[in-house]
Amino acid sequence: MGLVITEAIILKTVKYSDNSVICNALTADQGYVSFIASRSGKSNQSLTNHLRLMNILQLTYYTGKSSLIHRIKEASFAHIFQCVNVDVLKSICGTLIIEVVSNLVREEMHPNVSLYPILKEKLISLDQSENLGPDIVIDTFIALLDFEGFIPFDNFSEKNTHFNMLEGYFQQDYNEAYNVLTTARSTLFAHVLKHNILEDIQDKIQVIEDLIKYFSLQIPSFKPVKSLEIFKKLHFH
Repeated sequence: MGLVITEAIILKTVKYSDNSVICNALTADQGYVSFIASRSGKSNQSLTNHLRLMNILQLTYYTGKSSLIHRIKEASFAHIFQCVNVDVLKSICGTLIIEVVSNLVREEMHPNVSLYPILKEKLISLDQSENLGPDIVIDTFIALLDFEGFIPFDNFSEKNTHFNMLEGYFQQDYNEAYNVLTTARSTLFAHVLKHNILEDIQDKIQVIEDLIKYFSLQIPSFKPVKSLEIFKKLHFH
């Protein structure tokens, strides 16, 4: 058993007992890793308080070849957010991003080490941005599509005005039954693929919904994004 020190972003935390929690994190060196942390002992009183969704930490943990869950020894902040954890709208945007990322990373898959700096940069941008966050969500999702290697084919034109979400390209014919978007929604989709910013909040939310649907069609194991409905209610309120 050895000690490892790495940066990590908390993806999920679940209470395990009265004095311990289990959390999943995206680490800078090992990709997706599961941890257990205990509050027993004076030095660990604040440990589980650090292990909250989105927090960017420096972790010191014990590791062993046969262990699937590693025990955290120490945790400190590698970056301290100014408003993501207290601003309701930014917090739900960050939660939405984290849920999608959690769907993309699994222990049995490639470590996804190169995903860590992307997620870290996007969360810090969300915290520091002047707007409320939907633009950062869209930008992050586009970056994730590029990272995963299924960015849509950029063939939107006067003839190809309907986006086929299953195949990942724009086509002439509309067919809702086969996950083909309307011209209006396809136009918005094509717009953000070129990294253009939308003005209307309803358009932004529509695109975010469509991007999540596109993720789910490309990844069979993709789970429903629970925070999406809360995100929509807060921004439509």
